[in-house]
Amino acid sequence: MSYVKTSLSLSILSLALAGCGGGDGDSSSTPSTPGPQPVDISSYTVIDGYLTNMLVFIDSNKDLRFQNGETIIGLTDAQGRVDASQINIMPDDQVVAEAITLKNSSKFPAQYQRSYTYDQDAPMNHFSDPFSLATTADNAVITPLSDIVVRLMNEQGMTEEEAKSFLLELLNKLGIDDIYQNHILNDDKVLKKVNQILLFSRMVDPDGYEKLYQELIALIIDIIQEMTAEQIEDHRFIIIPNRGPNTIAVVSAEQAALIQAQLQQQFSQPNFNFDVDFRSLFIDPDTNEDIVYFYGDQINAMGIEISQEPTDGVVSFSGSFDGSQSFDLSVMKFDISANGSRLDPKIVNFALSINGGEVSDNQKPVIQQERLEGLQWLFDSIELRQNQNISIDFETAFLFHDEENDPLKYRLQTNVPGMSFNCHVADCGTAVTFSGTPTDQLTNAWIKIDTNDGQHGPESSASSWSEVAKIDLGDITPDSNVDPRCSAYTSFSTERLNWDDAANYCASLGANLPSQGDLLQLHTDVETRSVCGWPDYHIWSNTSGGGSNYWAFNNKNYFHTTWDKSREFEVTCKR
Repeated sequence: MSYVKTSLSLSILSLALAGCGGGDGDSSSTPSTPGPQPVDISSYTVIDGYLTNMLVFIDSNKDLRFQNGETIIGLTDAQGRVDASQINIMPDDQVVAEAITLKNSSKFPAQYQRSYTYDQDAPMNHFSDPFSLATTADNAVITPLSDIVVRLMNEQGMTEEEAKSFLLELLNKLGIDDIYQNHILNDDKVLKKVNQILLFSRMVDPDGYEKLYQELIALIIDIIQEMTAEQIEDHRFIIIPNRGPNTIAVVSAEQAALIQAQLQQQFSQPNFNFDVDFRSLFIDPDTNEDIVYFYGDQINAMGIEISQEPTDGVVSFSGSFDGSQSFDLSVMKFDISANGSRLDPKIVNFALSINGGEVSDNQKPVIQQERLEGLQWLFDSIELRQNQNISIDFETAFLFHDEENDPLKYRLQTNVPGMSFNCHVADCGTAVTFSGTPTDQLTNAWIKIDTNDGQHGPESSASSWSEVAKIDLGDITPDSNVDPRCSAYTSFSTERLNWDDAANYCASLGANLPSQGDLLQLHTDVETRSVCGWPDYHIWSNTSGGGSNYWAFNNKNYFHTTWDKSREFEVTCKR
């Protein structure tokens, strides 16, 4: 059983009482053997692409579905990550991530019910059908393959190692030797394609997925072996067993933003009568079919008249709202494969909050700290270097929450010369590319994002904008001839330098003069690719952080000597 982590003081107090004779029983009895300890996992990541808004929990009854009373770990962020550091998760626990969709959202706690799951590979497309993915407690990456491991354990009585060996034996033909790795971070495109086809096969044929693991994986192996390298790399290209090739239909983020704004504006009128054209909402290269399906049961129950021809993507709305209302509208289109097969539906949920035609006590958008932390985590993994071109894609969607669900316009700023933003939609509310070539050395670089809901005065007024979400980029590393893949390097000098000069020289390269211990570690790492430019003779260090104790480390003879100030020497800088 799992519990939220508690303070260590209770255990210390219990030990103190026992030492003082507290408690009942014979004090000379043999101490009990400690029980199992929680696994050392700080977070879980759920991926095909990064799966956002998956509810992650400890599956106490091992049915792979969330039930009231089960321990919730949290909701995944834009990097598919959920923090598990505050939860005790035991070795025998199974951890499950379940998708939140319009069909199953009512079973979840209220704060999660409108956080619909989507894949960062197609961020505007919410999943239409519920599904879950599982893993064992000590595996930090949750994928369709980790899910099959758990199912083989639960359904066929295999151990975890037996289930992994079973899958690896099948996947060995594709050169896969680790089914638990993060295929995004490790850029393993073949493993990603296996997981992708597994997930889409499950969407199309859930019964077949549940029963035929071995047959399904064998088909997937044959499919991938016939793919070109370009097809494997293209996350939109997929071949589903028995359904043929398909370029995955996606949602037009720009069109979705325009429709969201139109719905919000029109429904806010005291009396409304308007049409919305949903036909251009989806992009599917495999078909010219323009049939979309609209679902508006919630507002239909409120007395709003809705009309739509069965095969027409234009929907008419008329009526009025009495007071404030919150509801969802859903639009769905089936993904059609190149051979005409109907695959899984693509769905967009428009979450709307209406104030009965009047705006009163309107609140400014507020930062979603979990989303901001996810963006900070993304940029923490990236180094900006002077005169080195870089391009980074990220999402601003859901960074801010607007209580009234007003359409938002985003503003992005940076203090890095040479870098700029390219917004994929006019209001910068979805995908953004941050790209360019930093031209200057800089400390404390940043990106700042704020937003405007159009309800608090003209955009030219500073008070009309929200609070600022700041992303720290660290320092812009100075230009040098050093291979950027190196984690440590050596620069040479023919000058007679003192400690301050040497330290400043390293600082000018974005590095530090290492301590004596650093030098020993650098030598230990010399056979790895993390160290570049290892010197032939002496490298220098200061062991006291200043003053007169200077040392040279001879990497051939492994000894230290005091610094002869009359000699010229090499300066070693550690990045």
